[in-house]
Amino acid sequence: MAGSGVAAELHVLGGCETPQFEAELRAAAKGLRVTLHGPFEPAQVQAVAPHCGVFPSTCIETFGLVLDECFELGLPCIVSDLGALPERAAGAGLVTAAGDPTALATAMRRIAVEPGLWQSLRARIPPRPPELSQHVTALEQIYASALQRPAPEPCAPEVPLHRRLHFLQVQRDSALTRLIPPGGPA
Repeated sequence: MAGSGVAAELHVLGGCETPQFEAELRAAAKGLRVTLHGPFEPAQVQAVAPHCGVFPSTCIETFGLVLDECFELGLPCIVSDLGALPERAAGAGLVTAAGDPTALATAMRRIAVEPGLWQSLRARIPPRPPELSQHVTALEQIYASALQRPAPEPCAPEVPLHRRLHFLQVQRDSALTRLIPPGGPA
């Protein structure tokens, strides 16, 4: 990290959205210990031998498979505060404000220099998810158990058919009045 007294490198794996953005990144990285790898194969991640996964997403991630891959490598992470990433990091990473480069740089510096932080985060990596066959077996057991239970009593009396049909007719009429302007079609 230039100017920080930290001997660290940044490896960016993945393509850029546009050639112009890639040119901007390459210009900004010139003279720094930054390598832009571009599109990559999974084996390249291991070849880079990272010490931390950094996922500063500015989009709301709903799950984030990259965290599974990161944790499979035994690496702690840095994630943005949007979506499911902070929860999925489960204490095995640092969380920064999305779109805040200073907060991201601070977190990266902490991982590199703060004694014991990397080890502490790594110790909190959640267990790997079960294999597909194990997951299927567990689901089958849940469904089998559910089928053994008696059907629950209705929580409200059933609405008679004529009332349901009347309600559907009212909905249809209401929708039609919104489609047809006052005075009829032009």
